[in-house]
Amino acid sequence: MIVKKIRQTVKAVIYSGDTILLQLRDQKPDIFHPGVWGLFGGSVDDGEKPIDALKRELLEEIGLEIKSAKHLFNWNYYKYNSLLHFFSVPLTVEFTTLCLNEGQAMELFSIEQIKTMPITPSLKKNLYKINQRLFL
Repeated sequence: MIVKKIRQTVKAVIYSGDTILLQLRDQKPDIFHPGVWGLFGGSVDDGEKPIDALKRELLEEIGLEIKSAKHLFNWNYYKYNSLLHFFSVPLTVEFTTLCLNEGQAMELFSIEQIKTMPITPSLKKNLYKINQRLFL
């Protein structure tokens, strides 16, 4: 019996007030869910802790050095044999100081706005839980 290794991924719920920072994903056919809005994050490398992957990904993707992050929950994305680690990250710098290095755009949105947008399946499936853990 062959057991496929579970792919681990981190997702950053970067918030400011009652808004969440989202990334408009690139329109590349070789990435998961191209052209829709999603959370910043990425893969956890072999031997890397999820929190360290989160710090690395945010620095790479938007030039954000995080001082704190709180683990919110894990979610099994069975379709892709993935375990996603969701973290809340307070936005402690001005939005205008961030530098988008990956994706087409980034913007802060309220939960109500996000509900009406084309978003990644992992965000769609967990938006209620994110709202409960962060804003209620």
